[in-house]
Amino acid sequence: MVSDKRTLDYHSRQFKEPYRSTVAFCDWLEERNIIGPEVALNIVDACCGHGANIDYMGKRYPKSNFHGFDIDREAIDRGCNILRENLANNCTLECNSLKDFDGRGYDGVICLQTFSWLSNIHQPLEQLCNMGAGWIAFSSLFYDGPVSCEVRVTEHPFNDCPTFPKKSYYNIYSIDEVCGLLKNFGYSRIAFKPFEIDIDLEKPSSGLMGTYTQKLENGHRIQISGPLLMTWYFFTAEKI
Repeated sequence: MVSDKRTLDYHSRQFKEPYRSTVAFCDWLEERNIIGPEVALNIVDACCGHGANIDYMGKRYPKSNFHGFDIDREAIDRGCNILRENLANNCTLECNSLKDFDGRGYDGVICLQTFSWLSNIHQPLEQLCNMGAGWIAFSSLFYDGPVSCEVRVTEHPFNDCPTFPKKSYYNIYSIDEVCGLLKNFGYSRIAFKPFEIDIDLEKPSSGLMGTYTQKLENGHRIQISGPLLMTWYFFTAEKI
């Protein structure tokens, strides 16, 4: 799998400065008393990309160990080099898939900003739950109600870029449905929270997909990418 320049830039930037969503996600885990700087846990990051999230988490939680996997060999190779340069000794990466990864023995599983870019959530969520960790936590696009949307986005040729047209999912999943799935998969202590970004993001000049913000009269910010409202939520689910 060859990553396009936008994808590479997206992952590279986070190694320099963690995205607000990653920081807020960790804040949420601490609010839920799932993780903390004084706790020693073994955590796996599914579909981790270059591993920037665990690079940040490894520094924030130095007593824990983090292992990430992704199907993209190029992303993993780049990530391994960066983690080595960053002396991230409690972080490791491997090239693997959700279907084949042996997730036994981990205290927690995280999966950030992944489900909405897959064709469905049922199978990958079940695969995460089948790892048998005490808790799982993830972020994606959700709707707080009994409605899901299957969204296919086509980005058309731009400045003769050879990677276009580009097609991708931007699915939005029903929170009601996801809570039901989690219970069926053995996780009954479930919590979720919308993510509201606390900084302004400029609209991409290209007009292509890419998150930017608009500030409402009440001071809250909404996140938009192309023509879509980005309804981000954080989820945690624990076994009792």
